[in-house]
Amino acid sequence: MAMSTLTDTALVMSLDGGMNKDGKPVIKKKSFRNVKINATDDQLYNVAKAIAPLQQYPLISIERNNTVDLVGESK
Repeated sequence: MAMSTLTDTALVMSLDGGMNKDGKPVIKKKSFRNVKINATDDQLYNVAKAIAPLQQYPLISIERNNTVDLVGESK
């Protein structure tokens, strides 16, 4: 059976970059790495909402990207 260990967390904000010349939406992504892995979802959400007004573009969505290491059972 495989075991997982959380190794890294990143906060990703999707921002509204307007429309391109073809009229399609442009989504800008801003990533903040080296987030404490034990930060709660509420804490990350509140941080993103607090820094959203400092961004060049309006906030569309907030994501939490976790990285895990998978280790298989050795026999």
